[in-house]
Order: sequence, then structure tokens, then C-alpha cells
Amino acid sequence: MNTFNAPLTSYLSLSDIYQSNKPNHISIQDMFDNSFINALEKEFDKRLEDKNNWKDPNRGFLERQLELEQANEFQSHEKYKAGYNPSKNRICDRLQTSLDNFPAISRLLEELNSEDFLDFLTNLTGINGLIADLGRRSAGLHAGFKDGYLDIHTDQTWNPYIDAFSCINVIIYLNSDWEDEWGGKLEFLDENCEQKLFEYNCVQNRTMIWTNSENVWHGYPSPLKCPEGKVRKCFTAFYHTKYQMFNVTKKTSAVWRG
Repeated sequence: MNTFNAPLTSYLSLSDIYQSNKPNHISIQDMFDNSFINALEKEFDKRLEDKNNWKDPNRGFLERQLELEQANEFQSHEKYKAGYNPSKNRICDRLQTSLDNFPAISRLLEELNSEDFLDFLTNLTGINGLIADLGRRSAGLHAGFKDGYLDIHTDQTWNPYIDAFSCINVIIYLNSDWEDEWGGKLEFLDENCEQKLFEYNCVQNRTMIWTNSENVWHGYPSPLKCPEGKVRKCFTAFYHTKYQMFNVTKKTSAVWRG
């Protein structure tokens, strides 16, 4: 089974589009072999059967919020607003447990961490010295359920575990039967969060790649309208560099619009 539908070099013609889009990004449909994507979705569903693999990505945020509320310190902490929940009905699997029975996921990680893929990203984005997230503190599977959402935010610009800038995001959607009216579109907003610049359906085998910075506001803020039992499925990966990013002026964790 092939991983990609075509050699990675064939996608480098998209570099000009990537660089001209503001924020810098590209959407590639059917980048991966369809049989491989179907195998990934089946393994996603298999891992979802074991809830021990998954956690609430809001847990740390909400615990800190409660601490500030009890100490009555919200006035000096804009990031943690009283009663604010940055997302709902979402869980993530950081793939920290055994992948012995998940050959497609293992292969995807191997491919995305390979020198060939790093070279592809460098030539597409113009960012040098790329480092893969080998510890998988950022990469993983994400599941969204009915009424779930991910509020508009910027991702962390600094990874303290490896002392490097978080510079590229990759999302691969795995939804074989997702209906457009269920929502879940990835939105990019302007720096002031006043205007929607782009939006993309979360259809199967769509790969989103973009350059991360403290001003790239994105998310899917409207609650999902999918039926019970349907899941918004995606795989995410982050890439880093030791070089100072031209579009990053400060080292931040995730920041939420609120």
C-alpha cells in the first residue's frame, strides 16, 4: 500500500500559492493514498474504543481557571476568564501507548518524521532547520463530537521541551462520511479576529499545512451539528526550528480569543 498518491516533489509547485496566502498555508486534497487514509480511519475508530488512550485537552486550562477563581485573581490573568471554556466535547490521543496493532498510524508517523517529508516542508514553506515532534507532545488524533467546538486561538509558538519554535502545523482529516451541514470547518481569521479570511471543510483526505505564529488565529468555533455517534476525526502534527522565526516576536503558549 502506498502512503502518498504522488511523489512529494510533485506538490512543490504549490509553494507560490502557499507563500502568497496570508496567513501562509495550503490545502491539499487527496495527498495520501485513499486505501491508506481508509486504513488510518479504521485505526482511529479502533483506538477510540479504548478511552484510556484519550484525554480532555482542556483539563489543564480548566484546572488553572479554577485555581484563579478560588483565589479571586482573574483581573490579572486575561488568559483565564471566569466561566470561559476554550472547547467542548473534544478529546485527543497523543499516541503515547503501544502502536503495535496500529500499522497505518505507525507508518504515518514514520513518514511525517522522515527526512524526505522535512525536506518537502522546507521547500514548501521556506523554513529551514525543521525538527519533527518525535516525543509526540503535540502530534496525535483529535475527536470532536456533537455540539463540540474549538474556539478561535493561536497555537504555542515555543516548545519548552526541546527549546525550539513551533513553526508548522499539519492536519490530516479522516472523515469518510462527513456532511457539510454538520459544520466543523477550519476557519482562519485576521489578526484582530474581526474577519474570516479562509475556511475549509474537514473532508476525508484533506491535508492542511500552515506556518504558525502568534497572529494566526484559527479554529472551528461553531458547535458541531453531527448526529450522535458521528465524530470529527483528524490527525495533527507540529514541526519546530531552532532558528528565530521572522513572524514570531515572543514565545507563547496557546492564546484564546475568549
